[in-house]
Amino acid sequence: MIALALALAGCAKPGPSELSTDEDVQALGELPGLRKTADARLLEELARIEQQGGTPRLLCREVPDKENVWKGLERLILPDFRDSNLEKTSEIFNRLYYRPRDLKPRDSGPRDSGRYLVINLRVLAEATSFREEKQKQQVAADEALERQQCDFGLDPMMGLLNDLSFIDTVRVLAHLEAFLAADFLALGEVMSDLSPGEESPAAENPRKTPRQYAIDSVGIMLRLAHLLAQQKHVTTRLSGAAVREDALVVTRAIVDHPLTTRDDLAKLYELIEKQLSTWPADADVWIGDRAMGMHSYELVRAGHFDLLVGEEQLAAFKQEGISAELPVAVIDHADEDELYYLQTMRKIITVLQELPAKRTAASFQARQKVLADMQQELKRRRYDVQTLVACRVLLPGMRLVVTRLAEDRAACELWALALAEALGRSRPQLVPRINPVDGSEYMLRTETDGRQAVVVAWHTGKGIGGASQPVLVPIRGAGVGE
Repeated sequence: MIALALALAGCAKPGPSELSTDEDVQALGELPGLRKTADARLLEELARIEQQGGTPRLLCREVPDKENVWKGLERLILPDFRDSNLEKTSEIFNRLYYRPRDLKPRDSGPRDSGRYLVINLRVLAEATSFREEKQKQQVAADEALERQQCDFGLDPMMGLLNDLSFIDTVRVLAHLEAFLAADFLALGEVMSDLSPGEESPAAENPRKTPRQYAIDSVGIMLRLAHLLAQQKHVTTRLSGAAVREDALVVTRAIVDHPLTTRDDLAKLYELIEKQLSTWPADADVWIGDRAMGMHSYELVRAGHFDLLVGEEQLAAFKQEGISAELPVAVIDHADEDELYYLQTMRKIITVLQELPAKRTAASFQARQKVLADMQQELKRRRYDVQTLVACRVLLPGMRLVVTRLAEDRAACELWALALAEALGRSRPQLVPRINPVDGSEYMLRTETDGRQAVVVAWHTGKGIGGASQPVLVPIRGAGVGE
């Protein structure tokens, strides 16, 4: 801290360059400051990244409007939908699916196995009312999701200044599907309860297609999760995990429903297996994040360090004795700072790209070692002005993100394991022996309370979204509730 304060002393303060338009921001995506550096090591890193196609410019892509899911949603969804309060739908979702007194145990066993959701009709009425207000948008979303590709308009040339408001729209759409699923769970309609061509009595048939069943809603939620997660952006990847978490909570409610059949479990298994088979590479999110980091250093060189940190972080810097001249100091050390950042990101990306297709204890430990070494370096360099942007702004929290993404994957793998076992199928090929959270083996067994057998799957790490440890899947017969 003292060294940092001394390093900041006596700095002259140049005026920042103008960033009055998107074009000004996008121009920084060409990395003009980096390209002018005299540091051969930094130019080496740039050449390597360009060869891999990882600069902001090289990550830009175009998806034809007619094939783009988001263009369909953007055109059809009304402006007032964008203003829908995600906080409101999240609160309704939690009361609908998590409320403790709405969960009724089938037995008093030590694992409380076979818990099923008892829909609170008052909360359901609130959820249905909200969904009916957005009925037109839900129809539009259903149609748009038939398209094959998705580009949410994220521009790598805009770096951290991209508009991410679309995430709230996608998450609200996912909640609408969860509300629709609750409608059908309350009626007992799970997949095959309706005859072909028969209309559901629920909520005035809000979509044109016959896919008005709880399991179909889970499928749409998982599709939305995938669309967010496949973007090369940390925030969208985490948001995709949050949507998938909600989808697995709805999955749990369907699995535990007394009318659920073996065929229903098979359909859920297919949906989760598809998620696993189309899972985006973990390295991709950090390739995108690195490009955003490179853009951030251009902001620093242009005198806009303040755009990278919020008021809270600036206040923390002041408490540590860092003077108001900080923006100038980071300009002076931008090359050294960025070199350290790019070298660190290269280590992370390389270890993720070199992981074998099948997760092993050795590959897990290799990943953990790189992350632990990085964490130690961040602590050691905490007060070094030479690498302040990397160590205090861009890299902190990375290890937590890696863990959160591992929990996301583990949740799906647990469900795939448990559903496959309940269906009498062989172990899913896409599920390794060990989990990605703590490297321990997945556990699997079948319990019974004398009335019903239940498959229990768990691991010793943390779990999320319907994988709140353990995952429980009652073994069903061919008939309803058997």
